Amino acid sequence: EPRAALIAVPPGGRWLPQCVGGKVVMSTAGGGESEELQDVIAFVLFLTEDWWSSSDGGIVEIFGHTGGEPVASVVPSLGTLLLYAANHCTGTTQVVTDRAPQLAIHGIFRRQQPTPICAESLLVE
Repeated sequence: EPRAALIAVPPGGRWLPQCVGGKVVMSTAGGGESEELQDVIAFVLFLTEDWWSSSDGGIVEIFGHTGGEPVASVVPSLGTLLLYAANHCTGTTQVVTDRAPQLAIHGIFRRQQPTPICAESLLVE
């Protein structure tokens, strides 16, 4: 189940490192059983201007599980799709250009957690 949003980072703006991955428990219609969804893959589809370069800022930084320094940095480029593990944190450097905001679609793909099977329920008498 994908979730996505269009994000515009204005000139002078940035987003601070944040982690969006995790587990979500959703109730089914009618209040029946609930299902557990796990965030698996996060993505960013860059919609920046075609002239955008690293000197314009807005560089996406991906941080590992322990934080600290970024493990990867990606310069926004029109039409580029960035995929990364949803349990990593991301942020951006400041957008320094005043010619346009940094536009991108940010999202996450979720999968349904398999229901654990109890060995006792498999016994036939």
